Amino acid sequence: MVFSTIRNLKGELVGYAVNLRDNTEMYRKATTDRLTRINNKMHFEELADYEIKRSQRTGSCLSLILCDIDHFKKINDTYGHLCGDFALKEITSDIKLMLRTTDIFARVGGEEFAVLLPSAIEDAAYSVAEKIRRAIEKKTFIHGGNEFKVTMSFGISEFKPGISKERSLEDLFKLADKRLYYSKNHGRNRITSKED
Repeated sequence: MVFSTIRNLKGELVGYAVNLRDNTEMYRKATTDRLTRINNKMHFEELADYEIKRSQRTGSCLSLILCDIDHFKKINDTYGHLCGDFALKEITSDIKLMLRTTDIFARVGGEEFAVLLPSAIEDAAYSVAEKIRRAIEKKTFIHGGNEFKVTMSFGISEFKPGISKERSLEDLFKLADKRLYYSKNHGRNRITSKED
């Protein structure tokens, strides 16, 4: 809200003007990834911290899925960055359709995504990840006359209040990230929810 004065020709104060500004668009830009139009990492962390605190209060579980596009650099190098951007937007759109409205979805890195599933145990998160993995693996991406396939790797961690040694979002990220890299180092296009 911006106030300004209104003066007559003699310079006498005759009133005030109020300029109401809608900050909705500015807020959306600050919290949304520009390319994919989903939450950015910073906003994801704020929402996830809130959910962890809520989980601690209510005693309900939650799970985190980290997923990464396999060999994404190869897509960019082979078909160009526009194809890479197209793949990111398509994958985002496909994943959104497979999530509940209560799930929190974000792009947290170049080709890395995170999904926080409130009130979901690890097995439920595994089912969601498998549904996503299968859908992406089956899809043929077509852009600019190019046809290509994409796979994704996944790592899952779970928060159980009073039971899990992971107590913060940072702990959950570290564990899910460790499991994601296990998936990538053991053949890709797979999900890791427990250490083998």
